[in-house]
Amino acid sequence: MTRIRLDNVTKVFGNVVAVDHVSFEIEEGEFFTIIGPSGHGKTTVLRIIAGFEIPEEGHVYFDDRDVTFLKPYERGTAMVFQNYALWPHMTVYDNIAYGLRLRKVPEEEIRKKVRWALELLDLEGTENRYPLQLSGGQQQRVALARALVVEPNVLLLDEPLSNLDAKLRVEMREELKRLQRRLGITTVYVTHDQVEALSMSDRIAVIYKGRLQQVGTPEELYYRPRNLFVAGFLGRSNMLKARVVGHRNGYAEVEVEGMGVRLLAASLVEDGDGYAIMRPEGFRKASPTDLENVFEGKVETVMFLGDKRELKVRVGEASLVVYLPPEERVEVGDRLSLHIPPEKIMVLPVNGGVKA
Repeated sequence: MTRIRLDNVTKVFGNVVAVDHVSFEIEEGEFFTIIGPSGHGKTTVLRIIAGFEIPEEGHVYFDDRDVTFLKPYERGTAMVFQNYALWPHMTVYDNIAYGLRLRKVPEEEIRKKVRWALELLDLEGTENRYPLQLSGGQQQRVALARALVVEPNVLLLDEPLSNLDAKLRVEMREELKRLQRRLGITTVYVTHDQVEALSMSDRIAVIYKGRLQQVGTPEELYYRPRNLFVAGFLGRSNMLKARVVGHRNGYAEVEVEGMGVRLLAASLVEDGDGYAIMRPEGFRKASPTDLENVFEGKVETVMFLGDKRELKVRVGEASLVVYLPPEERVEVGDRLSLHIPPEKIMVLPVNGGVKA
């Protein structure tokens, strides 16, 4: 297993700074995800780790070895691309064996390794087929088998599930995570899909405009975002302008613009203006024992989503997205008394602290 470290890495294409002084570490055997909007540098970071791009500044280390200027094949990495990059004129067997043959591995050993990869990825019986004769999920497995069969120290995945339908994408998430755990291989995964990132990762790096915004576990990024971009990009949030007007019971006392109420909240703002971040699942129907953070609103829309009901609730001049349990019977036009605990409200600075 390999530990990866990026130290102050910068990559420029013409007048565009694609990656801007990015530094982070990836632990041995970790499933590490790089997430961000399309075109903001996450794939470029992956390609720098792979050796397909050389940074203008900074260094890349595998363990204590500086690999910044090494060729891709000298780094012990394998990469699965978004379009799988399978050879259409080769059978499944030959596609998987391709990297081994480039390394001049003896044919008998190739047969053993390819059989192992076919079993590992549940591809037995497909070895004589061609890529166009396979489903999208099978093609994805072949690309993964081809990467794993060379026994890389680091596995790099560039949005490998984006071409699959929704149901198959969920299945392959579970499959990828199971394989990574079983093999214990250091894995770097790039996606713009927040559900993939939250559900699969040990830790996540959020990239915006080429700058690293935050690194942490899914729970840290979701519940304790460092800035407004991270709060808005990972998961759904109600973001409303707010002003910290005091402190009480260990929380900030906050006036939320448009709601016409004062709420207690956790806060990164000592006094003055900020943004109140409230996740939809943080709300619930108020009970008589709720003494703080209780307010009333009018239900504007209701959508049944199977595992929850999604409501739009008008509170004063503000419109809040609220999730309630699916068994709660709520109708459009109902008056609803809601409660949100203080620890479920995060107040962030107005400028958001975004590194851009």
